[in-house]
Amino acid sequence: MAQGPRSRPPDLPNFEYESWLGGGGFADVFLYRQRRPARQVAIKVLRTDELDAAGQRAFDGEADLMARVSAHPYIVTIFGADVAPDGRPYLVMEYYSKPNYARRIREGTLAVQEVLRVGVRIASAVETAHRAGILHRDIKPANILVNEYDRPGLTDFGIAGALEGTVVAEAQGVTVAYAPPEVLLDQHPGDEKADVYALGATLYALLAGNAPFEIRGGDNSAHALLQRTLNTPVAPLQRSDIPPSLEFLLAHAMAKSPAQRPTSAASFAHALQGIERDLRLAPTDFELAGADPLVARPQPDNDEEVTRGPVQVVQQSARPVDVIANVPTGPALVSGAAASMDERDKLPVPDAPAAPDTVGRAPRAQEVEASPVAVASPAQRRTLLIGLAAAGLLVVVVVAVLLLAGGGTSSTTATTTTVNGDDVLVVPDTPAVPTNVAVTVAGGVATVTWDAPDATSADSYLVERSDGAHSDDAGVPAASSPAQISGIADGERVCFKVLAQRGSRQSPPSKEACST
Repeated sequence: MAQGPRSRPPDLPNFEYESWLGGGGFADVFLYRQRRPARQVAIKVLRTDELDAAGQRAFDGEADLMARVSAHPYIVTIFGADVAPDGRPYLVMEYYSKPNYARRIREGTLAVQEVLRVGVRIASAVETAHRAGILHRDIKPANILVNEYDRPGLTDFGIAGALEGTVVAEAQGVTVAYAPPEVLLDQHPGDEKADVYALGATLYALLAGNAPFEIRGGDNSAHALLQRTLNTPVAPLQRSDIPPSLEFLLAHAMAKSPAQRPTSAASFAHALQGIERDLRLAPTDFELAGADPLVARPQPDNDEEVTRGPVQVVQQSARPVDVIANVPTGPALVSGAAASMDERDKLPVPDAPAAPDTVGRAPRAQEVEASPVAVASPAQRRTLLIGLAAAGLLVVVVVAVLLLAGGGTSSTTATTTTVNGDDVLVVPDTPAVPTNVAVTVAGGVATVTWDAPDATSADSYLVERSDGAHSDDAGVPAASSPAQISGIADGERVCFKVLAQRGSRQSPPSKEACST
């Protein structure tokens, strides 16, 4: 469905219109100045005044639900919801003044460190929404806004999903370039793993400068994108600064089968934090309310298991991993509401034939470039899917094959991974987390001791200061326990964590231990 003409900004009490910010098929976003208190706000206005009583209740319910999670630091805040004098519902939202990430990647790709940081932050926003029973269903670079303090904010949780039975429901759709196969094939309306797929595709785009299955100078129509999403493995990222572990994680998140993806946004975020540790970057905080979870989700009883991070390192396997294309289904969550700055590239979701139960492999796609994504009506998309089936196109499997750099040359190899009981990716032969860490201070020297379960002669250790101004220090290497750190002031209380290293693999940090 193509973007409609801009609607006229409504006259709203206590707000003064300034400019048009963006729009899509069913809403426009305008910049207003609120008079009291004085501030700029983004106001999303639906393009219909035909809501019936049920539609209005649904609109109000979605606004209330989103307000529960919009206090999250990386979800766009909703200040209010009302109906304009001309009958159109609207949402008053926090204004993000800097270019969104879709506009950012048009100017160039992002550094690995920034992508990891944004990924953890937005994953924490997605996990928070999931725990509140809200699916996003349209995660993409254009829906990650940036405020004046460079803080990202996830927006546009799909307000059309709240308006079933009204004219606005026809505007609901998905962005083909970032939607998973099971949603494009209508095998599933979307669930937590569909959002994980879209989040992985979004981070891929930030690194590549374009969506995963777009091709530079090629056919990027809805038909072509749909075919490549269903049949083509993700192309390797042609950047020497991207670690293989990150390529592996993104391929894992974008697996054709939901069963092969990280099972939650939290799991995905913890994996990103593990990569940050591998790169000697300070792990980005995972912002999630822990004392009073929004909905009951089983959690490990052991506190150490909850805080333990993963290590994301590729391990070679003797053969590729086969993934069955037929996907499981599960209960859909409620979709929420937020302001969108760029909705031009959505594809409505109709009924469509199921995917064949097929195992197969296909060559990699070429490196791709960002470009506007073609869209179609429900009837057009049904025709596309039927055409694909008639052409005998098979749904192929994703094989997690990575480009591993070594000694100036590169080669491809299959990869495998396992998932532990904490829903965190773990690579076999990763060293265990050091235990029983203790710290004593005497004569200006801190002595740190620890136990090393399942240690080998190849293991070494990194002792990191975890208190005060020293918490970002690179750490002190040690061949074994104990380690001694000098320069401690008399009477100073110091805290440390210990990480085990085995070749290129590294354990998550131990529990913090402090001197008395």
